[in-house]
Amino acid sequence: MKTIRWLLAIAVTFTFGFWLGGFTSIPSPSEVSKTSVPGGDNSTEHADISYIEGSDKLASCEPDISKNIANTYAEIEQLLLDLEENPKNKTAHIKLYSIISELSLTELETLSITLDSRNKVQRDLLLPLITSQLIELAPRKVLPFIEKYNPLPDSDPYLQHVKAVLAAKEPEFGFELFEEGLVSADSDTGVPANHEFISILAKHDLEELMHLLVQYKNKEIDISSELYSISFDLETSDECSGFYDELSKLNDIGLLDSAIRQWLKISPDDVFAKLNEIEDVDERKMVIEDAYHTWMYVNPEAAANKRLADASDKKTELTDILSQWPDDESEQAWAWLSQQDGIDINSFKIQLLDELSYSSPDFLLKHLADVSLDSDEKTSFNHKIYSGLKRRSSEEAQQFLTTLSLSSQADVQALIDEKETPKTTPRESYRDSINKGFNQYFHYKEAKAFAVAIDDDGAFSWGYSVNRKDQQSANKAALEACQKNRREHKVTDYCKIYAKGDSKLFNL
Repeated sequence: MKTIRWLLAIAVTFTFGFWLGGFTSIPSPSEVSKTSVPGGDNSTEHADISYIEGSDKLASCEPDISKNIANTYAEIEQLLLDLEENPKNKTAHIKLYSIISELSLTELETLSITLDSRNKVQRDLLLPLITSQLIELAPRKVLPFIEKYNPLPDSDPYLQHVKAVLAAKEPEFGFELFEEGLVSADSDTGVPANHEFISILAKHDLEELMHLLVQYKNKEIDISSELYSISFDLETSDECSGFYDELSKLNDIGLLDSAIRQWLKISPDDVFAKLNEIEDVDERKMVIEDAYHTWMYVNPEAAANKRLADASDKKTELTDILSQWPDDESEQAWAWLSQQDGIDINSFKIQLLDELSYSSPDFLLKHLADVSLDSDEKTSFNHKIYSGLKRRSSEEAQQFLTTLSLSSQADVQALIDEKETPKTTPRESYRDSINKGFNQYFHYKEAKAFAVAIDDDGAFSWGYSVNRKDQQSANKAALEACQKNRREHKVTDYCKIYAKGDSKLFNL
C-alpha cells in the first residue's frame, strides 16, 4: 500500500508537470518552461554543496537566506499545506514544481534537510521534485540522496529508472554505474539494469556496453534480456548486421537470436544471407533452423511462404510449419492453409485442428464442419472439444454435448467414461514412469530441462532435453518433447517445466 500511495503521488505531480513542458517519471527541469521566482538562483555544480565522505547525509550548510528566498520557502510551505488539504489542486501542484525547479543547489539542500521532520504526505510531494532538480543540477549527488530518502526502499525498478535518467544526462556516469554493478552482481541477482538504462548506454557506445556485458557473462550471469533490449532499438539492416557481428564474437550461438529476432522484422533476406556464411555446417544448420522457428513468431505467414517455397519435401515441411504456428494466430494459419495448392489440404487442416484442440476448443468448434472426417475422427474431435471446454467450464462442456445428435452424444460419452474410469493405482503409475525418466535425465550435463503434463485421471506425458546451448533452449526442447507425447497419449493437461538442471520446481 505504501508503494501504491507513492506511485500515485508521483503520477499526480508529474502529470501536472507534463502540462508545463512534458516529462515522464522523473522530469528534467530544463524541459519545463520556467516561471521566474523572486530570489531564485540558477547556479549549478559550482554551488557550495557536498556530501560528507563516508556518510549518506547531506552536508550541513548555512546559506545567506535573503528576504526573497525566505519568502520562497514560506510559499513552498503554504503550497504543501494546501496540497495536504486538497491533493487535486492542480494550480498548487504546478506552482510547487515551478518554484522547486528554480532553486539553486544550495537552496535545494536547505529544503532537503527538512525532509526528516516532515510528514509522509509532504515527503511524497517533495521527493520526486527534489530528485528531478538534483538530477538537473548535480547528477552525481542523486544516488547518495536516494540512499537516504528512497521512497521505495525495496523497489529496484525505481532505482534503475533513476540510473537511466542519470545515464541520459551524463552517459559516462551511466557507464560508471553499470560497471560498479559488476561487484555485487551474480547469477541470482542478474544484471542490475532495466531496458531503459541499457538502451541509453547502447545508443551512446555499443562497443563499451558489449565489453561490460561480456564481463557480466563471464560471471555466469544471463545477459540475454539485456541483448534483447539493445536489439529493440535497432532500425536498419546494417545496424542489425553490426550487432550480429558483435554477438558472434562471444562464441555463444544461443545469444544470436537477440539480433536475429529484430533483424527478421526488418529484412529476412539479409538474415538468411548472413547465416548462410557460417562456415561450420552443423552450426549453420542449427542457427538457420532456429531462425526459421523465430520467424514463425515474428511473421508466421511470410516465414511459412519462404519455408514452403524452398522445401524439397513440401508435406514434411508443411507438417513442421503447422506445428510451429503460434496458437494465437490460428485464424491466420487456417486462411493461409486454405490458399495452398497441389497438396491434400483436408488432411493438414485436420492436423491443425488437432494441434489446437487442447488450447483452442472454440477454434476447433468453429472449423470442424469445414473438414471431411470419418465417424471415428468426428467422435474423437467432439471429445477433444468437450475436454477443452470442460477445463474452462463444466456447464459449457455439457451444453456442447446437447448440440450433438443422440448417437454422437453416446459415442462421446463412451470416450468420456473410458477416460474418466479410475485406473489401477494411477498416481503410482505416472510417478514411477516420470521418476524413471528423471533418473536417466539426472546424469546428463546441463543446460537441460524436464517437462511433464499430468491429467487428473492419471494420464501423463513427459519429455526432456539435455546438453543444450542454454537453459532457454533446453526448456523449449523439453516442452516440445512433452507436447509430442501429450498428443500421442491424448493428455489434456498442459506441458510445464518440472525441472531446470537438477532442480525440481514442484512435487509430483
